[in-house]
Amino acid sequence: MTFPILLFFLLATACSERPHSQRSQFGMGDPSIVGGSPAEGSSMEARSTVFVRAQVEFKEDGVNTIYSQNCTGSLITQNIVLTAAHCLDAMNITTKSGAIKKEVTKVEVIFSLNPKLEKNRNSIIAVEEIQTHPFWKDLSKRNSTSGDLTLLKLARTAPEGFRPVKLSKQTVSSLDERPVTVLGYGLTDEAQAGQQNRDLRLMIKTLKMWSSESIDTELANGEISKEEAQTFRHNSDNGRNYLLDQRQGGSCFGDSGGPAFVQSSTAPQGIIQIGVAQSVARYKTVVDSATGLNRIEQDSEKACRGVSNYTNISWDRYRLWISKTTQEMGSQEDLFTEL
Repeated sequence: MTFPILLFFLLATACSERPHSQRSQFGMGDPSIVGGSPAEGSSMEARSTVFVRAQVEFKEDGVNTIYSQNCTGSLITQNIVLTAAHCLDAMNITTKSGAIKKEVTKVEVIFSLNPKLEKNRNSIIAVEEIQTHPFWKDLSKRNSTSGDLTLLKLARTAPEGFRPVKLSKQTVSSLDERPVTVLGYGLTDEAQAGQQNRDLRLMIKTLKMWSSESIDTELANGEISKEEAQTFRHNSDNGRNYLLDQRQGGSCFGDSGGPAFVQSSTAPQGIIQIGVAQSVARYKTVVDSATGLNRIEQDSEKACRGVSNYTNISWDRYRLWISKTTQEMGSQEDLFTEL
């Protein structure tokens, strides 16, 4: 039996803006790290983390309407950003005339700790080329969230002060017990979902990996159910993902595409990226009203206080694709390095 990653909530957020009528409506959660701290602009982590905004624009009732999907990304060359593929998926939009689906028409990257307040146009750079992993593009080959990676080529180089981060050649073992640092512009509290005019501030938090041993311990202590344990093992043991423990908070909606870093003595900046934020999950046991039996379902109210799933960029097919595609985009840099 398999337990697909679709049991996890993807972390992109959507909102709408109607600039001419000054109306706005937020979708599945305004785009930071739950329980985190504001990132320091001088930190190496913050200097390689960026805000990604995908938009569709159309007329509704004669008014130009812009729908935005907000995510996080990492600068991996002076003009290429790595993020999650689902951040640029077509948007499901509810209008007065009904539900519609619109493809993204514009993507831009904002280099700022608080992109909502950013006034410097030099900090906002258009994306001129988008390359998505073939696993994600081909629905017949897509295995749940496999291939949830996209590369964005910027129209010009990053502003002064921002630095590309090196990527890890090797998978970090959960037994390594290295702390994992995550950053993002998403919700800082699940209760913020749907709130308007919320700051989009870059936040940072340190998490630990889930290992088979920690899952066994949690199961033995009654902290998680057998069904949860099976799901967690599937998602952490397939080699393509890292599973992070964030029961005390962590990645949330809007943090999709954000980086997971570990300390590295070999990387120039002292940090190295190992993963890309993909999804979160938390489960609860409920009694089925029809059968009277217990069953497991998502706890959507506390979805960001369970576990998070990060794409492992050192997995062979992902690493080779990133290297090949960035070269095709004009980069001659060796992006990957030893831990």
